[in-house]
Amino acid sequence: MAGPIKPKDVQDEKDKGIPEVVFTIFNDLIKEDWDGWAAVVIQDEAVKRIAKELGITCTQAFDRGYLEVESAYRKAGWKVEYDKPGYNEDYEANFTFRKK
Repeated sequence: MAGPIKPKDVQDEKDKGIPEVVFTIFNDLIKEDWDGWAAVVIQDEAVKRIAKELGITCTQAFDRGYLEVESAYRKAGWKVEYDKPGYNEDYEANFTFRKK
């Protein structure tokens, strides 16, 4: 019997549910966009690559939580910020990865 999940284990379990290919795609995008200080990864580019690689729709990639990579990258030593436009703002949602 497994018993209830502990609050501290929830994020680890969610991170384990992200396919390795998603991290490969984000790693590639980070390398492509790295300027020596930070990399700004555009969400639409990431989700399109993930959907194509996994043979799913972009909506399925979002629904399955495959873009929720911040926690895993923070554990790996990155400072990660996610930003999306608010009401009346016009720019692309993105992740910024910086060295801690």
